[in-house]
Amino acid sequence: MKLIAKAFLLIFLCVTGSHLFAFGNLTADKVRTLFSGNTTEGERREGIPPGLGPPNMTENYVEEFKIFFAENGTAKIKIGDKRGTGKWSVTDSGELCLKWKEKKKRCAPVYKSGKVYKRATKRRMGRVRQELVFIRFAPGNVHDL
Repeated sequence: MKLIAKAFLLIFLCVTGSHLFAFGNLTADKVRTLFSGNTTEGERREGIPPGLGPPNMTENYVEEFKIFFAENGTAKIKIGDKRGTGKWSVTDSGELCLKWKEKKKRCAPVYKSGKVYKRATKRRMGRVRQELVFIRFAPGNVHDL
């Protein structure tokens, strides 16, 4: 009987695992409220943890950013000395979508992790492509982006 219960639990977790992962994601309304009309400051992380990939693989790097999410769906970003414009939206399932000039539109869920909010886009095989860590929020375009 215990073996059947363990087998059932294993099958249940395999089938519902992706849904359980989404449990901590913010709702669409919460994402809109959090970002709309606000400037965020944070870090853009990309790459893989050091030592986990081939010797020639790019390892993790971090860039600080500032993004203003206008209420009309436009976005303005500053990373280092570079500035850019784009569009932002939120899907019904709560994914924050960003489309920067000449880049592909990418959507990903937003979740809270301690005192910060995170959004991680993934590659086809499920590995994290890029993670945005939103550390501070302020109303309006406080950095004149």
